Amino acid sequence: PGVMMASAMRTYVERYAATPARRVALFTNNEDGWRTVETALGAGLQIAAVLDARPDVSATHRALAAKAGFPVLNGSVAGVEGGKDGVRKISVALTGGARAEVEADGLAVSGGWNPAVGLTSYHRGRPKWQDDISAFVPDSAPAGMVAAGAANGAFGLGACLRQGFAAGAAAAHSASH
Repeated sequence: PGVMMASAMRTYVERYAATPARRVALFTNNEDGWRTVETALGAGLQIAAVLDARPDVSATHRALAAKAGFPVLNGSVAGVEGGKDGVRKISVALTGGARAEVEADGLAVSGGWNPAVGLTSYHRGRPKWQDDISAFVPDSAPAGMVAAGAANGAFGLGACLRQGFAAGAAAAHSASH
């Protein structure tokens, strides 16, 4: 108890006005995790710390942390201490090898999004690694199949719309012969 996906915690707060924890630590490696921080703060929850695996946390996020009074730690979760009654403490492996501990009764985890390589892989397509998103993306697909948007590793709205439009236009063109 007490460890959940950040998106699930956000849903509990936004949709049901339920608070799954009073003092939350959040692990993230992406921008979406910070949406949960903003939602939790807006609901009056206390943020114990944000553990961000990325080396360069934006100035905007650091300013939010300073204003709300919680630390931003660069590293990853090394362990969670607790029991049947939930989380009590989170051990953090900081970038560079040091350790830290964060007292919290909830841990929200946002590990990012992964493109959908399954459909192309089922049709003998091979995924390829894309460094900038640290994930595999579809590299080849059978005739008539196109991966677009988040399924293709484009997570921003603009990129999703552009790729979706291009894929739709290509499909319409091929259907008209």
